[in-house]
Amino acid sequence: MSARDGNRRVVITGYGALCSLGENSGEIWGAIMRKEVGYRIHELNDKSVTARFFGFMTDDKARYKGFPKSILKMLPRFAKNALVASREAVGMAFGHEADMKPT
Repeated sequence: MSARDGNRRVVITGYGALCSLGENSGEIWGAIMRKEVGYRIHELNDKSVTARFFGFMTDDKARYKGFPKSILKMLPRFAKNALVASREAVGMAFGHEADMKPT
């Protein structure tokens, strides 16, 4: 295989996650094994949304600790959460002593 052929090998060395079941992949997996449910019925006032079940995450600002406030204030919530998941992935890939602070 060569890069000219368009085929490239990828090695996944770490992953990260957060959702309504937990703040990291370990917590999420534990909740799954305990058969917890991360969603609940919620009625919206907007009738154009037909979904009835939603997974809600707490707005815990402690999960963003270690990231510069100047960056966090410019990001929407989903991007902040992506940073948290990527921190877990980098820690898994390179060891937990790796941090995301700028040098």
